Amino acid sequence: MQGGGRRPPEGLALIFATIGRPHMAQRLISSVRRHFPQMPVYVADQSEPEAEQAAFYEANGCTVAWLEHDAGVCAARNALLDLVREPYFVLCDDDFVLGPQTDFTPALTVLEHSPGTGVVGGRLFDVIDEPQGRRVQKRFWELLFHYDRDKGKLLTIPLHYFAPEPRDIGGVRCYDCDAVMNFAVFRTAMFDGQIRWDPQFKSNGEHEDFYLNLKVHGQHGVVYTPDLAAYHNPPPLVHESAYGRMRIRTRGWQMFLQKWGLRQFLELDEGLRLANMVDGLQPYAMGYEAFYRAAPMAPERAPVPAGCLQVSSLTGQAVPQGAWLEECPPEAPPVAARVGVSLDGTVTGVSGAWPAAAPAPVPVPAAPPAPAAGSRPRPEFEVSWPQAEAAGRDLFCYLRPGAGADGPGCLAAAEVVYSVAAGADYLVYRKPALAFGQELRTGQWNAVALPVPLLAAELRIEITVVRGGELLFECARALSLG
Repeated sequence: MQGGGRRPPEGLALIFATIGRPHMAQRLISSVRRHFPQMPVYVADQSEPEAEQAAFYEANGCTVAWLEHDAGVCAARNALLDLVREPYFVLCDDDFVLGPQTDFTPALTVLEHSPGTGVVGGRLFDVIDEPQGRRVQKRFWELLFHYDRDKGKLLTIPLHYFAPEPRDIGGVRCYDCDAVMNFAVFRTAMFDGQIRWDPQFKSNGEHEDFYLNLKVHGQHGVVYTPDLAAYHNPPPLVHESAYGRMRIRTRGWQMFLQKWGLRQFLELDEGLRLANMVDGLQPYAMGYEAFYRAAPMAPERAPVPAGCLQVSSLTGQAVPQGAWLEECPPEAPPVAARVGVSLDGTVTGVSGAWPAAAPAPVPVPAAPPAPAAGSRPRPEFEVSWPQAEAAGRDLFCYLRPGAGADGPGCLAAAEVVYSVAAGADYLVYRKPALAFGQELRTGQWNAVALPVPLLAAELRIEITVVRGGELLFECARALSLG
């Protein structure tokens, strides 16, 4: 483990599940160790065990549960529940990154001052890499549930559709809700035989199932606080990867509807999931109107009429109409602040100091200049390549930089790019191989993602590591994808 950083609140651990994305898991763990070196980290890995990844976990002091391939996110989280000994834990996904403003103290304060609260959700900022630059925006997924068991209907409404009335818990502003994102701090003691993740769900539906079960059968409430924040930066083209194909399976939604006896599941902002067609939508809208009037809104905010809902005959989605938009406030409430990053890296429209401006990418010159006289020596590199793989699988190689002049820690300001060639043609040319927030750790095996086209072919993969225009390392390998 590296030194420095901040001391985490006592009694708090971090847990996450991962499968087939070692570079994401390494990036999250590295961000934890950078900011909270002493925080206990528990990982449930459903990938095929790899020596390099296991060595990375061990070097960073992680407790690891190796599970069978595709055991499912719920089975993985339950396995972590059996390992955690701390009274509180923060749940993350493997594509999250902790930042310098990530502070768990407000969430712990809420849990210590409010014994009836079991979950404290935080803000999550999506980092979206696009051809024209990087965009950062707040993800909106703090929800209120309206569940009608008798009629088999569930309505979920984003909290920011209201002007919510905040609560003060121990000096921390909070908003009552029924569900938050996976970035949340949990009270470990609230998990019992009734409150756990349902292992029959592998992907999709498990999140709604957990929070609906907590609302119906649990003894603890859920709150959201904007004083807890982190980044979310999934890899590009996620649905074209092996992980993406597992992630978009629809069986989970079918099980969710069946388990809770739902004929209609309406997600405002998302769409309408139906066990039948749209029969009974009007009574459902009336139920929504009554629910909206009873919600914890600020006194000056008028309810939105139920007539604003309309179902598209083409897509089956519920779309907001003019009445809805007219009722929306001209400025988003504090709970729903949006941020953006311009092309020059300047953050615009951000509340407070979060998030920090993203650093500009390091360019990769066509012919790197020779090192300047007196420059620090280049670190030595080891590389571990994958063997022949089946077409369509995600590929990873592992890089292990020596400490060199940088000493232990990260290889500061280093950029990794990769190219993929078939014959004389480049299919991928000098694309970044490190995700937002990922750094090369010296003295450790670093997983580097190599997304390649979904075809069976003889490919040549080239990897280059540069820093400030200086070439640090380059290598190539021929791979046969069958």
